[in-house]
Amino acid sequence: MKTKSCKAKGRVLQNMVRDRLMQILELSKSEIRCAIMGETGKDIIFTNPVKYPYFIECKNRQSVSVYKEFQSAKDRAGKELVPILVIKKNGIKNPLAVVELGTLADLIFYCTEWRNKR
Repeated sequence: MKTKSCKAKGRVLQNMVRDRLMQILELSKSEIRCAIMGETGKDIIFTNPVKYPYFIECKNRQSVSVYKEFQSAKDRAGKELVPILVIKKNGIKNPLAVVELGTLADLIFYCTEWRNKR
């Protein structure tokens, strides 16, 4: 596959993730953006990293070494940001999000707390 085609696939996934987060978090385009292709760092950029402390890495490939890619995201996230790896494969409609078990437990806890307060 040509480099241009690979970058286009990556952009499609980044846009999908950005659009979904904009929708569920009710964010404007000034609050979240996709990284420019070739830009180092996270693929999804929140303008308020204190409110949204996530390092989101997107991989749209036929085969992904999940542990290797997640470790890379974790290393680059540092201690301040929560690493999230979003992966998508050709022919699969819905991407997957990979997080550490502790992050998943926190997410379930906070969602349960939020629902119980409603």
